[in-house]
Amino acid sequence: MIGGDLDSCLEPFTGTALYAGGLEPAWSLLLSDERLVFNQPGRLRTLVFDQPKRMRVGTLWRWYQRLDDGKGQLDVAFEVERKPCRDEQGVWYALTAHVNLDEVLFDGCARYGDLQRLTLASRYRTPAGQYLRDIHVLMKADGSARLIEENHNGLPLVPRAGAWRFLNSDRILLELARDGSEGAVDTLLWKLGNDGSLTLLNDDPALGRGLELQPLGAPLQWPEGGRKPLP
Repeated sequence: MIGGDLDSCLEPFTGTALYAGGLEPAWSLLLSDERLVFNQPGRLRTLVFDQPKRMRVGTLWRWYQRLDDGKGQLDVAFEVERKPCRDEQGVWYALTAHVNLDEVLFDGCARYGDLQRLTLASRYRTPAGQYLRDIHVLMKADGSARLIEENHNGLPLVPRAGAWRFLNSDRILLELARDGSEGAVDTLLWKLGNDGSLTLLNDDPALGRGLELQPLGAPLQWPEGGRKPLP
C-alpha cells in the first residue's frame, strides 16, 4: 500500500493482480484479469476500465484502454517495470509504475496482489515425530484437495477427496467427503500463518483442534491459463 508502513506490504489485496499508487498527487490503481480501476481520492474520482488490453515491450508491461461514457472519450495507459521503487514514505517496492490518464501523468510504485495465494504450498503434513500418525493434505490450484491419514499400521492408505477455498486472507475452508456417508462432508477451518503453516481452528472428531500442518512441496500456483502473465 503506497504511503503506508512495512506492515502495509502484507496487505493481500485478494483478487488483485497488481496494486499501484503514489502520493503527489494521491492516486491508486487496482488491476485484475478483468478490469483496471483508477482512484483519485482528492477528487473523489473512480474510473473503471473493464476491458484493458495488455502488451509487453522488453521489460516494460503496458495495459491500456479507451473509455467512452457517452460524453466523451478517456484514454488510460498503465505501465509497470520490474525496477526498484521507493515511495514518498521511504518504503521500497519491486516495481515502478506510471499512469497516463488523458495526457496527465501519475508516477508511483507497484506490488503484486493476492499475496495469501503466494503463501500456499501444494502439500502439507504434520511435523515429523510430533504425532502418532501423519496427516497429509494435498491441494491443487483448481480447488480440489485430498487428506491422507498415515497410521503406520501396514494398512492401505485411504485418501479423502474434497475441495478447498479461501474465506478471507488467512482462513481456508477444507470440505472433505465423510467416510461411509454418501453426500455428507466434513468441514475443516484452517488459519494460514505468515510462514505458510496451517492450524486447525474447529473441533474435529478425528483430528481434534489445533492440529498444525507444515508446508512442503512446490508453491501452489494459479490454474493453468487462469492467471495472465505479470512483470
